[in-house]
Amino acid sequence: VVVLILLIFLTGYVKASPDTAIIISGLRRHPKILIGKAGVKIPFLERKDELNLQLILSLYLIQLLE
Repeated sequence: VVVLILLIFLTGYVKASPDTAIIISGLRRHPKILIGKAGVKIPFLERKDELNLQLILSLYLIQLLE
């Protein structure tokens, strides 16, 4: 049992850099959003998507300059 829990933790460990958002969805009612944090997803049951926040900031700054 301990080996199984350790295996899930090692394969599902995700870490988001400060300029990247990682969205973990699946088993939870609401998705878990990680920005500059680490978390664990359950393999095969949860999905991980990444969003580059630099793109959003760039578009926002372009709109401000117009």
